[in-house]
Amino acid sequence: MIGQINRIAEFWADWMWPMFWQVSLLIALIGAVDYLLRRHLWPQIRYAMWLLVLVKLLLPPTFALPTGIVSRLHLSPDRPLAKQHDGSPASFASVPGDELDRRGHGPKGYAGSTEDPESMGATADTSAGMAMTSEVSAHLSWEAMAMAAWFIGGLILTIWLAAGYARLSRIHCKEDNGHVPESFARLLADTAHRLRLRHLPRVVLSQNIESPAVFGVLRPALLLPARGMEDLSPREAEHILLHELAHLKRRDLQVHAFCIALQVVYWFNPLLYLVRRQLQHLRELCCDATVAGILMERSED
Repeated sequence: MIGQINRIAEFWADWMWPMFWQVSLLIALIGAVDYLLRRHLWPQIRYAMWLLVLVKLLLPPTFALPTGIVSRLHLSPDRPLAKQHDGSPASFASVPGDELDRRGHGPKGYAGSTEDPESMGATADTSAGMAMTSEVSAHLSWEAMAMAAWFIGGLILTIWLAAGYARLSRIHCKEDNGHVPESFARLLADTAHRLRLRHLPRVVLSQNIESPAVFGVLRPALLLPARGMEDLSPREAEHILLHELAHLKRRDLQVHAFCIALQVVYWFNPLLYLVRRQLQHLRELCCDATVAGILMERSED
């Protein structure tokens, strides 16, 4: 059992360590390019650049892992091979039949042949080595301990995030603290049609927020402050709706949830927190650019 855990932990380490330094290098590269060209690139392009980090986290760190299928096809370097007449290595299939052991155990002189006394000693040494290996594997390796720490940290982070989401859902989406004006509801339907949204979000007036926001992944809700809605002009209300519904149109909530899920898996990389914060900032800029483009098209018409 412990030996199997050690093998799993070895595969885990072969995945996590290359992923750590490769993603860190990619983040440093994208961060440098974004810093140098931030005034010359559209926010949509900058946002797509940072999304490459999430794509990299889904790809294997290398296509030649030690535990891969290709590596298993290679023979062990300390494994003896039969020799052909020209001295080149050969498999058992290429060895003439008269050179095989009469009992079918392999070529003469090969470790394991019953006709070679030295091979019997080698077999005994191999059995002793296997016994020693089993004794060593009775202890957890450092990879197994590191994997256990990674699992516990990810579990704690998952519980903390789930509790926070449940608390926000209970506060914001379970109680409606007011009635949405009819004019605002009509403006919401018109704005959603302009953005080609198929489904209108549920509108929630909350006493716990001071600025509009969207919340939820499967069933998004538009959160509006309960105070001050009647004082908004139609133009201000339109700008707010365009910005918030642009998040739904771009599926920013789903991307944000996906980013958090990957961050839970690779929580030990502190640079991913920087990536999430940068993506949040660029999402707001992208939505502002969407609103500006729609308003500009309407002014030209």
